Amino acid sequence: PRFIELVIKNGGAIYGVVTGPGGEPIAGAIVMLMTQSANADGWGGVPPARSDSQGQYRLEGLPAGAHYVMLQLPPDKQDLGTTPREIVNVALGEEKRHDFDLSGQVKLSGLLTLSGEPNGGRITALAFSGGVIDVEWIGLSGDRYEVMLYPGTYSLRGSGHLNLNGTLANIVVPTGVAEHTLDIDLPIVAT
Repeated sequence: PRFIELVIKNGGAIYGVVTGPGGEPIAGAIVMLMTQSANADGWGGVPPARSDSQGQYRLEGLPAGAHYVMLQLPPDKQDLGTTPREIVNVALGEEKRHDFDLSGQVKLSGLLTLSGEPNGGRITALAFSGGVIDVEWIGLSGDRYEVMLYPGTYSLRGSGHLNLNGTLANIVVPTGVAEHTLDIDLPIVAT
């Protein structure tokens, strides 16, 4: 008789630690992912993971390929700002470490005007895209905005009572500061 050796590898894994601005572990954060070969419901068939009291999480049984990894902060930590969303490549059977470090964000705030005039509720939400942030939507409080972002260049989009298409502006969030004020005047003519 001939024997054939068959080696079956389990799926890969992504694991890591979720830490806050001061390096403290964040418990109760939910780590989710999508894969390039996602099933019909958009999720790669792997249940999300929740970080433990040490901030540690683990996603197992992943197929080889690129995985879009996202973090949802627990309700008591929502004020920590935006969360990175990144692509992590995993080979068959590989265990890859991917930490979520929320330090280094900048509190960006300012006044939003349209062609020098008050916004007046015409734009009700802004979306910042770029860096490690795919899209971060924020609601507006009158004519002012406030968002936590990592340093980098972002394209700005909006929604509201105007017909808005594409990028409205590009903004730069500076490094080395905790807060930055940036008034944004969008050249929009209301119709």
